[in-house]
Amino acid sequence: MMEKKTLSLMKGAVVLTVICMVAAILLGVVNRFAAPVIEKAENEKKLATLSVVLPDAKGFSDPLELEGAPATVKTVYEETSGLGYAMLCETETGFDTLAFSIGITADGKIAGLALTSVFYSAGDKGKEAAIENLIDSYKGQSDTENGVIISGATKSSNAMKAAIADALDYAKQLKEGK
Repeated sequence: MMEKKTLSLMKGAVVLTVICMVAAILLGVVNRFAAPVIEKAENEKKLATLSVVLPDAKGFSDPLELEGAPATVKTVYEETSGLGYAMLCETETGFDTLAFSIGITADGKIAGLALTSVFYSAGDKGKEAAIENLIDSYKGQSDTENGVIISGATKSSNAMKAAIADALDYAKQLKEGK
């Protein structure tokens, strides 16, 4: 009798192990095909923001070599007619990674900002308005002194402010290096 129970338990364990292995293999296969598609969509989303942050742009160069760039500046594109630079930036907020695009004109002013990863709950109209105010507060500025800090999101606001300052400094370095 005891042998029958043990055999029954082992049979159940083997069946469960096989099911888990098959599920893991299937997830791996799906990930192998889905990961490049997801990555391509994320890159297209980031690149689509370039013309938003530099609205008068005629076109953009291939990504520039990032010599001496701060860690927050991930990719830099030069506008082909000399309007300035569009940069893809990322910063750690203490909770998550915040990614955004920034356009900086040839005279060192912020032409526009666009978030590429959102750090608030979609549909929260109060936070959406606060984010828009934050973004608008930097447009036309050549520094981060007048940037808005979002109440309740001070760490995120300060992280973004520091990353914007890094982008402005790096744009100045790029311009001086020409």
